[in-house]
Amino acid sequence: MTAEITDAELQAFIDDQLDTEGRIDVLTHLLDDAPSCRRTLLDLRSREVMRALAERAALPSDRLVLLAKRLQRRAEPRRAGWRHAAIAGTAAMLAAWPLALAVMPSSPRPGRPTLPSYYEEALEARRVALLRQAMVSQVETPDLDPKDIRTATRIRIPVLPHGWQIADVQLFPSDFGPAVQVSIRSAQGGSLFLFATHADTGAPGQPKVNRIGGTDLVAWSAGGNTYVLAGARLRGRLIDMADDLADNRFS
Repeated sequence: MTAEITDAELQAFIDDQLDTEGRIDVLTHLLDDAPSCRRTLLDLRSREVMRALAERAALPSDRLVLLAKRLQRRAEPRRAGWRHAAIAGTAAMLAAWPLALAVMPSSPRPGRPTLPSYYEEALEARRVALLRQAMVSQVETPDLDPKDIRTATRIRIPVLPHGWQIADVQLFPSDFGPAVQVSIRSAQGGSLFLFATHADTGAPGQPKVNRIGGTDLVAWSAGGNTYVLAGARLRGRLIDMADDLADNRFS
């Protein structure tokens, strides 16, 4: 049985100031105390939001904020029973936490080529999408309004090939400005993640495949936008899927 965890220890946990043994004690406490677990996760989220704002510097435009709120409202009707799912959701996030840490990019090694930043941004957006899928409390938003997105962000989303189904749509800050992440279930099977941003990033004009840490990614540019399509264990088919998507007209 662990000793009672104080508020000071919880704050130290949030600020990443505990040693490994201390973090284990706090995590054990949180697994047994759902209200404390939820408060701690909310504090952690607030810390990460503040960190992101500090890193990004520029604040989102009013149009971008309105679009984010619109996406959120579309998810609201599906939030019935949210309070009953909150404990399961926070537990799922704690369970997914070690996985998220394990797939976080490591510091560049000497002599190791630096990846184009649009790959890094796409990988980060994919990691967040996978975490959302693992959390009961994070309701997916499959509604895609291309006109809304284009008006607010100048990002143009290609028409998806026949049989592809949208599972989730999220807005993300990126080094290039606002970005859109679309989680997709393809007709051929498997999950795909389309990252898009309105920026001249130097991405190739035609889809080009790359493999990074076990994840296959195909990047290309069109109409002033950069796109990255990601999927696991699809290397043989992903380039064909990206070619199909890149050839389609915009929504």
